[in-house]
Amino acid sequence: MAYLLKKGDFNSFVELLISKYEVIAPVNNTSNYNEIYPSSNDTNKSSNKTIKCFSNIPQFQTIKKGEADKLVFNMTLYSPKDFFLPPNETLLKFKKNKIVEVKSKPKKRVFFMNRCDVNGVHRNDLIMLDEPQDPYYKEKRDNSILIETPCIASNNCKCVDIDLIDCYDLKLISHEGDYIININSRKGEELFDMIKNENKLFQLTKVAYEPPRHKIYKPKDVKTDNKKTWKRYGEDCLSCSACTVVCPTCMCFTIDGHLDIDLKSGNKHRDWASCQLLNFSKVAGGFVFRKDRGARGKQRIHCKFIYFKEKYGYPRCVGCGRCNTACPVGINIFEYYGELK
Repeated sequence: MAYLLKKGDFNSFVELLISKYEVIAPVNNTSNYNEIYPSSNDTNKSSNKTIKCFSNIPQFQTIKKGEADKLVFNMTLYSPKDFFLPPNETLLKFKKNKIVEVKSKPKKRVFFMNRCDVNGVHRNDLIMLDEPQDPYYKEKRDNSILIETPCIASNNCKCVDIDLIDCYDLKLISHEGDYIININSRKGEELFDMIKNENKLFQLTKVAYEPPRHKIYKPKDVKTDNKKTWKRYGEDCLSCSACTVVCPTCMCFTIDGHLDIDLKSGNKHRDWASCQLLNFSKVAGGFVFRKDRGARGKQRIHCKFIYFKEKYGYPRCVGCGRCNTACPVGINIFEYYGELK
């Protein structure tokens, strides 16, 4: 089921969603700030120079009423995964002998995402909603509706090599200067019913639309240890974990406890973790299973392209290219994966 939305009505469409839901989408984050730099030849304060710096990197933000025109379709550096798995999340609190589970009541949310991020959420669903389900993730996910937007590919984008699937609720397809809205799920139907019932500002025309067919990703059959590849990876990698921070499907976390100074209260919380850090595979006694950076690179690439596919039927990588963009030395995991034999 699909409908035509005129491009000139797009902002009205978004504003209608804002009136009923929390709307989260990529926004050009334009900020300015002053930095004071001393002159290289004179440390006198009077010779210091003030330089105005600007940043214009799209990032996922909640869009308020009247801000529909701020929404962009560009790739963000940071994925939307922290809306579903926050970097730091309190799971329960305790005081004396009483334990209280911390569960929020999230609003109904509508996300505008490009195709690789929608697929990223799908891959995370396969893990977090597998038995035993993660109740904190599920609560947020159940209250979220995903709208896939037209792609504006980045220089490092590799999604065409992954063969992504249709797992959106609604999809916006560019069509002769306008948009086709395609409905793909029960959540999508419910959202569109609301739009039809509440809309008084724009017209939606029913049209025929046939979703394109997609190929099935086939992982490489790795038969050797590829020692030279992993040695080179270990020499290149700084083990900074920037790749896993920006990756939409890196969902590893640790659970830790905090005891307040009164020794009677505290909390249990979870924090993001990274397989690229030395302490990730550290166990009791101080032994580290993957001490070598090359071994950690092997784990990451095999997880993205092989292990996950074997268990869930899809590659864990969605080809967004964020890891390559964020990496200080420009490591491209597709190049390393391509070398494997």
